[in-house]
Amino acid sequence: MLLLLLIVHAGGHGVQYTATASGGGTAFRFADGAAQWTVWQLCDSGLPTGGFAHSGGLEAAAAQGIVRAKHTGSLLRFVRGALANAASLQLPLLREARRARTLEAWLEVDSVAHACITAEAARRASLAQGAGLLRAAQAMFPLGEECGAIIIEFRALVRRGGSAAFSEAGGGGRDQATSEGKSGGSGTEKSRTSKKKAGAASALVTARGHHAPAFGVVCGALGIEENEAARAFMFLVARDVLSAATRHVVLNRPAGGG
Repeated sequence: MLLLLLIVHAGGHGVQYTATASGGGTAFRFADGAAQWTVWQLCDSGLPTGGFAHSGGLEAAAAQGIVRAKHTGSLLRFVRGALANAASLQLPLLREARRARTLEAWLEVDSVAHACITAEAARRASLAQGAGLLRAAQAMFPLGEECGAIIIEFRALVRRGGSAAFSEAGGGGRDQATSEGKSGGSGTEKSRTSKKKAGAASALVTARGHHAPAFGVVCGALGIEENEAARAFMFLVARDVLSAATRHVVLNRPAGGG
């Protein structure tokens, strides 16, 4: 009622899904095919990512009187703000990670997420959801050899609390530093050149696994188009806030819900 109305209708080429924002806005359609079902799986409340453990700031807003019990207008304003915040901060990270094809590229986006998400509670929630998503995706979906290997390596780095180096100039920072160190020859000039090139690739980035970049990488591995991935992520943001609103009795519970 408040945010998304999902309409199922029979099209000329099978079932299509149309989502429209309440109060107007541009409608969008998922393309037919297996990708749409994968999107619904990623959005399923049963997927064990821990999304319902974090209120997205709603609990604090309710405590401050910004969101008031059974006052849907204040809740709607809060949800719109949460979506605007996610669109400005999380979606750019998701899109960059969706295009990532190397571990280094993912690590770089992940490090930006860690720097930008400064509130401790939001950081913990993002890390917990990212870890849950990667764990579930690896167990449930055919990620493909290349992307699957990157996710396995990334998760291993997170578990070890490890870091990896990437070149600020782009492209194979770790390999560049290693190859320069192994190259033959002698002399002060060559040694200085080697150290300079190795230094350019010595930026260490810790693997953490924030939710938005992880969601982007998983969607890329599953062949989900970038805009569809972004819409799905925004749906998750709205869903989790509204779920928190129900738990905190900001919204009326459904009949029979206790």
